[in-house]
Amino acid sequence: MTLQLEIIIALIFRLFFGIIFLSSSIGKFANYGEFKKMVFEYRILPMSVANIYAGLLPWVEFSIGIALFINFARNLIIAAILFLIIGFNIVIIATLMKQRYPDCHCYGVLGNNPIGWGTVTRNFLLLILTVIYATTANPHTGEWLTSWKSDFLVLSSIEIVLPMIMLIIFGFVCIRLIEEFINIGHRSIKIKSRNLLDWNTRVYFLPNLEK
Repeated sequence: MTLQLEIIIALIFRLFFGIIFLSSSIGKFANYGEFKKMVFEYRILPMSVANIYAGLLPWVEFSIGIALFINFARNLIIAAILFLIIGFNIVIIATLMKQRYPDCHCYGVLGNNPIGWGTVTRNFLLLILTVIYATTANPHTGEWLTSWKSDFLVLSSIEIVLPMIMLIIFGFVCIRLIEEFINIGHRSIKIKSRNLLDWNTRVYFLPNLEK
């Protein structure tokens, strides 16, 4: 793999995750009251801890987004992304097991739909992409400021930028479609199960009532 290709691949990952975290943080800042209320509604953290969490998370996501864009502290940022995604999934799974489906309040490109098993799958896919990014070669092993020059050279080429943009958009669309597909499928299964239960109830209990 050539150095230029390594730079392009690393830049795609950085822009992909940078857009996710930066747009999510901006959405939380813009709707902070609603986001803070959502944190309490999950009923996972004690009130005092939830209050601190709601205040810190938008800033953490904002910092991660900026760090990805400027390629600062790569290993630390990767560790932070892994920690957040795993933490989010633990909270979501715990909430789903209680048969509760609050809005995600992820904001940004990830949207604000009610959580579901599609949300868990989406985060799992993001986790896999993070691991892939972590295992790819780092073309900038020296001072982080030196990466700006190579990034600028890549972004100044329209032949490279357009496919990168298309690939990033394609990634967002695929992840959202997979999430929605699984959520719709899960809801359909629940509806069919409920209808089957109702039908069985009518079959076995109505004759007895008529007697």
